[in-house]
Amino acid sequence: MCIRDRSNAVDCGYTTTGESTDGNPANFALLKVSQLRNAKYEFSDNYFITGKVIKNSEKLHMFKYDELPPPTVAPFTSSSLYLSSSYSEDIDVQYIFQISNFYKYPKNSKITINFPKNASISYDHLDQSSPKATCFIDQITAPYLDNCVIMPNVVELYTKQEVPDKTLMRITINRAKNPSFIGLTSDDAFSMTVTYPGTTNRINHGTFG
Repeated sequence: MCIRDRSNAVDCGYTTTGESTDGNPANFALLKVSQLRNAKYEFSDNYFITGKVIKNSEKLHMFKYDELPPPTVAPFTSSSLYLSSSYSEDIDVQYIFQISNFYKYPKNSKITINFPKNASISYDHLDQSSPKATCFIDQITAPYLDNCVIMPNVVELYTKQEVPDKTLMRITINRAKNPSFIGLTSDDAFSMTVTYPGTTNRINHGTFG
């Protein structure tokens, strides 16, 4: 039996069995489960799958697959970063982060934008810009995200309702000050992470060069 979720575009999984090795349909040689969605977020521990073969309410066989590797964090479906100025120490600079999510985000999921902070390039003044840096969420994104909090080199937001997968979201930081850095940034200089509510388990993660 397959019970579908109308809000989910992913088809239900289905199973197929191969021929039995001894003529008994219960002793199938192959069980294939397809089109299932993986875990909602990454986790670090190996896991296992158990199953039962039942005929006429009688348990014929049990099986278990041990030490399956945990799922890894998924990238965003798409991501981009726009800067209104790339000149060193410019002020009143606009940063536009745009993403499309791979999985749906539950209410109260945490979105963290990390600005570079290392020996060569350091954003440690986002919350001390003059005039003050502000965060803007456009009309398309506003139904899903709470107003953001700007810290020295991190911006944090929370989802205020469930965000369907493949939703385009845009987060704009206005009046930011560029660092005193000249040269190319690395491909992972800026990053964004979305974590499952109440945990540090990542749903999506991506970088912006």
